[in-house]
Amino acid sequence: HYIYKVKMTKVIAIANPKGGVGKTTTAVNLAASLAIANRKVLLIDCDPNATLTLSMGLNGEKIEGGIYELYLGSFNTVTIAHPCQLRRLQIMPSNILDGERESRLMALAKNRAGFKRKLDIWLSREKLQFDYIIVDTQPILSDLTMSVLYAADSVLIPMQCSFYALKIVERFIKSIKRIQDGVNKKLEISGILLTFFEKNTRATQRTKSEADLKFPGLVLDVVIPKNTTLGLAAFEKKPVALFDITAPGAEAYLALAQKIIRSDRRRNK
Repeated sequence: HYIYKVKMTKVIAIANPKGGVGKTTTAVNLAASLAIANRKVLLIDCDPNATLTLSMGLNGEKIEGGIYELYLGSFNTVTIAHPCQLRRLQIMPSNILDGERESRLMALAKNRAGFKRKLDIWLSREKLQFDYIIVDTQPILSDLTMSVLYAADSVLIPMQCSFYALKIVERFIKSIKRIQDGVNKKLEISGILLTFFEKNTRATQRTKSEADLKFPGLVLDVVIPKNTTLGLAAFEKKPVALFDITAPGAEAYLALAQKIIRSDRRRNK
């Protein structure tokens, strides 16, 4: 007989201390793919640069509430989750409009348990239930990024196919292990997601073979190909599946979403 757990929200941090690895692209398209798979998803932009917010067609200057109000605890007076083009997807945008707000946000993030506590309070207050919460993080291991990792159930690490990316991910995994040994023992590594994958290039093949050796069992079999449609979809401010669902990039993220859903289904039995 199977014993089923009560349905719980899974928080997935999309993180890598290196920029330009496809982190925001992964957050947007994984969240959209999970929503297409009939899961209810909240997408959170936890990067003051607001790249994810812009890529979803939202203007931080015209948004009444977002991540700033969550950390501040003033979400009882504004709406901080906003609808998207997909019915089952909502976004909590980054609305850090100036240096003063960013400094205050960073000061609040020094309490690394604050993000989880405020998120739980908001979900309870609004009586909201999501299947997945996908959080995009800064491309540095800041207090803001650490506060997300303290709250997450798992971390997905996008890694560009290059030598330098291997070294940075190796250091990052050591940081994750320290968190696992300390404040967040439930934190799992969902996997290392190879991005900008060019099947027939020596650099890509070398990256994959070395990653398999360095990180046994962590490198996902789903890869994100180097695909111009992903870039074009960003210009259109929409997930690639809503731009061209037949594109290799769209198919890859849909496959990634299905892999995560199947894995969670097995774990919950």
